[in-house]
Amino acid sequence: NNPSLDCQSLAYDPNATKLSPINDSNLDSQGTPIPAPTTLAPTAPLICPPQHTGPLPHNLCKEYYYCVNGVPYYPTIPCPESTIYDEKSMLCLPTAGVTCSQSPSPTH
Repeated sequence: NNPSLDCQSLAYDPNATKLSPINDSNLDSQGTPIPAPTTLAPTAPLICPPQHTGPLPHNLCKEYYYCVNGVPYYPTIPCPESTIYDEKSMLCLPTAGVTCSQSPSPTH
């Protein structure tokens, strides 16, 4: 753990978009995170376990995002086509060799 670590330097950023920490100023009235204006709205809220630092899968492992001390950071990072995020290696790998831990949302 490096207390001087700059959290914004953790994410791959092809468009030079900065990460936005989730705090009270960017939560809606229901407490749901509002994405930074330069990002698309996520398919599901980004949630981090308390005190978790590191990447987590998102959108059926087609993307991932970073948590720092239990705080999620936008934007999500898409995996290249034909790959999904592998939690064990913390890389986007060909779908044939990876099992996604996320379940699809039920449809009504």
